[in-house]
Amino acid sequence: MSKKKTIPPSVAFDMYYASIYGPRWEGLKDSLLKNSENKVKIEGLKIDYYVDRASYIAALSLGAARGMNVLDMCAAPGGKSLIIAKSLQKSGMLTSNDISKDRRLKMLSTFNEALDEEERKLIRVTPFDASKYGIYHKKEYDRILLDAPCSSEAHVLKSKSHLDSWSLSRTKRLSMNQFALLSSALLSIKDGGRILYSTCSISPLENQCVIEKAIKRHGKNLREIELELDGFERLQLGYIALPDRSDMGPMYICLLEYNNEN
Repeated sequence: MSKKKTIPPSVAFDMYYASIYGPRWEGLKDSLLKNSENKVKIEGLKIDYYVDRASYIAALSLGAARGMNVLDMCAAPGGKSLIIAKSLQKSGMLTSNDISKDRRLKMLSTFNEALDEEERKLIRVTPFDASKYGIYHKKEYDRILLDAPCSSEAHVLKSKSHLDSWSLSRTKRLSMNQFALLSSALLSIKDGGRILYSTCSISPLENQCVIEKAIKRHGKNLREIELELDGFERLQLGYIALPDRSDMGPMYICLLEYNNEN
């Protein structure tokens, strides 16, 4: 009796993303292997700090403004928090949360180097499990940025060890965790507040599917806000920037507004 052949993870990876992107996949894969040079300098800081243009657009799309109470749920390394801090114009509050102690310490160091004292006083850094954040901080925030941990296929492709350990079950597990994080954010957002969900994944399971599941669960209380974004492709839910066509990203974003009609 012959043994069933096991497909190598790298081959399974190619097969999965080719099934999603079709003939586009090979060109997209090549672009993911290149390091993005489309960087934006965050203006008004004490140091030079650059982020990928897609990340910069994502942070601005949250719509944080003067006087708001904002949460960055998975904030490290802190680039998006810096953009939000500048958007607050020295009035309001920003909570930058990350569960990793090492990442928090590096983020704190970045904040101290980049921001003046008045801006730094607006930021508190917290160490919580973001998937449980909403249990303890209900309806507190005007805006929430959820840049969710994801498959990060661009990094997987550049690392033989990561590619050799890839499996479809991982992106499925991440999708479940991302939904838990978004559910937590929905507990923490004020009525009428907005959540910007983002990932650097190119898997629909971690992007549109997470948003679709949340909208189905919350019904008319949750709706997508349309955006005008240069370099992003419109999806059924949300937008994605892919480096084969926009020279930035990958970055998926979806802006949601929550209103409790009950």
